[in-house]
Amino acid sequence: MIPSLPGFGFSTPLAGPGMDAARTAAVLDGLMPRLGYGRYGVHGYDTGSWIAPQMAAQQPERVIGVHVNAMITFPWGRTASSTA
Repeated sequence: MIPSLPGFGFSTPLAGPGMDAARTAAVLDGLMPRLGYGRYGVHGYDTGSWIAPQMAAQQPERVIGVHVNAMITFPWGRTASSTA
């Protein structure tokens, strides 16, 4: 199953803020049992790399594995160009 994330791809544009990674994970975690999947693995690429770990954290008894790639990260702390 490859979902279209809310606000992306084939989904309807979002009406407002609030659909963060945790809420999106909750929506997808609610969908999977309705589709007949009691246990499943999740993969996240790009934006999905924030959602997949949230799915596992919210439903550890159902999510049997997480794979992420192309994770978007933001620099924090000291930069490489800063001096000691």
